[in-house]
Amino acid sequence: MIRRSRKNDQKHIHALIRTELIPFSQKTFPDVKYNKREINKRLERGYTYVYARTPNAPPQGFIHSVILDNTHIVDMLAVNKNARKRGIGSKLMNRSLSLALKNKCSKSHLYVDAVNYKAQQFYYKQGYQIEKYEPLVNCYLLSKKLVKAKLCEQLNRIFICSKKSNLFLRCEHILKSD
Repeated sequence: MIRRSRKNDQKHIHALIRTELIPFSQKTFPDVKYNKREINKRLERGYTYVYARTPNAPPQGFIHSVILDNTHIVDMLAVNKNARKRGIGSKLMNRSLSLALKNKCSKSHLYVDAVNYKAQQFYYKQGYQIEKYEPLVNCYLLSKKLVKAKLCEQLNRIFICSKKSNLFLRCEHILKSD
């Protein structure tokens, strides 16, 4: 289940950061140390969702995001390595993007370590594309345009109602040209 993080989730979130995120940063910057105070400051702003098997179970993953103007920024996403390949990362991302759409965000950005190939593949599957490479931090800036759910629902209705007509073909052509 996905839920907003609670105070008692913090130690599990910190453990995920130490085991799943910090090691990638240390591949580029070996002197990078885990800084609990700095992480807490980051977690205080924005939104944090966790995945847990039951309402009171410890989190197996989390996503932390911030909304600035009309942009959704994924600050951190981590899933316990023993809980991967179960769709947890996708569920967390979908919940965060849902919040972004409610806040009228039109785009989403995130940074991913250049040495974290599995995370890059995950984000590509989520529809993110490379915007640029940041050599000073050895990260890629990835971005994704967000489409309002209502538009998707309307296009889905058009597809269902007019599968055999030229109307759908025209809609599909317009979407591909954007």
